[in-house]
Amino acid sequence: MHGSAEIVDPLDDSHAGNGTPELQRDVDAERNRSLIAELRGRGVSVESSSRGVVVTIPDAFFGLDGDVLTQDAVFIVADLAGVLRSSAANGRRIAVEGHTDSVGSEEVNRSRSHRRARTVADALVSRGIARDILFVRGLGETLPVEPNVYPDGFDNPRGRARNRRVEIVVLNPQQR
Repeated sequence: MHGSAEIVDPLDDSHAGNGTPELQRDVDAERNRSLIAELRGRGVSVESSSRGVVVTIPDAFFGLDGDVLTQDAVFIVADLAGVLRSSAANGRRIAVEGHTDSVGSEEVNRSRSHRRARTVADALVSRGIARDILFVRGLGETLPVEPNVYPDGFDNPRGRARNRRVEIVVLNPQQR
């Protein structure tokens, strides 16, 4: 039959990469909306970004200045792993990125952020996430979400607390 075109369901991943960039962006956006809906209400913050879906694990999930997950955090990360094995995240690469505030040396902060990210990645692997789709980075204090100090130079405890986090980023297919 000449002149006929294949009908592509935008939610069918079997055609990923075979459509237009616009179609792929629509498919990615729908998968992200679905994943965000599944992750909401699980004790973490979840948002969409240009990279994919970002799940933020706060500093409170770790022991004081440590890299060991609290007992509550172990359950929450296990729950997250269950969602990440779902169809909305299936087949996508996952970045696990540690962040710190600006207290301490750059070297200490980068090391601490990497250890915390590794702890979360190991917990995900122990709950069935394939290690080969994960990559771990310790970014230290380089990407704060809030200022660590106020413009007048005084300490910003809320900002520092928000900067101490691990982010699980379920990457859009075109991200690396």
